[in-house]
Amino acid sequence: MGSINTRVVRRTQALLSQRFDYQEYAQFDSSSVARMALFGGNVFGSILGSGFARRIIKPLLPKPGEGPSEKAMNEGSVECEFIGTAKSGVRVRGVLKGQGDAGNRFTVKCLCESAFVLALSDTAQSGAKPGFGGVLTPVTGLGDELTARLRTAGINFEIV
Repeated sequence: MGSINTRVVRRTQALLSQRFDYQEYAQFDSSSVARMALFGGNVFGSILGSGFARRIIKPLLPKPGEGPSEKAMNEGSVECEFIGTAKSGVRVRGVLKGQGDAGNRFTVKCLCESAFVLALSDTAQSGAKPGFGGVLTPVTGLGDELTARLRTAGINFEIV
């Protein structure tokens, strides 16, 4: 998701008139697992880039309803670590945690709670300057109200 997340972060920076560097990494238990993930990602990316290969692989993929079981979706979890380092060398660490499979529970909670903020709120707090418009990001368009709803839904943000 790094290529998409980077665009969202850059748009947020522009709307808030802030500047910071952003990089995204994955952490693996061993170098061999990291190499396998890199190789698999490259192969999968190559397949997705070819219409012919997509037609070959599509019949091998799960059909609707053949994905993870309810138990697997409910028992999964998500944990993301964010590390910020100031120019002075001071570091801060944030952790995002939630229960449920990343693609089938966690993401759906985020989307639904975002929709609730948009539909039910007349006072969504925005970090964007008054008069800003166009394409907003979750931080600039939904702000603390979304964070509060996510916390109630079991998705927690902690600064540690």
